[in-house]
Amino acid sequence: MAEVTDFLDQVINQDFASAAPTFADIMGDRVSDSLEQEKVKMADSVFNGVDAEDVEEDSESDEEEQ
Repeated sequence: MAEVTDFLDQVINQDFASAAPTFADIMGDRVSDSLEQEKVKMADSVFNGVDAEDVEEDSESDEEEQ
């Protein structure tokens, strides 16, 4: 979360040269996290016979609790 506040501070201060790599890092982390979650869902589906829809419902309820 510190990266987001750093990014916002950089944009507010119009330090766009520093904001661009910070933004790229934030987006890269988000994409990486999403890909990892999809890998887990696929592995559960392939190796444990868990239906992908069941995993999505479980992950949505977990996100709501946070």
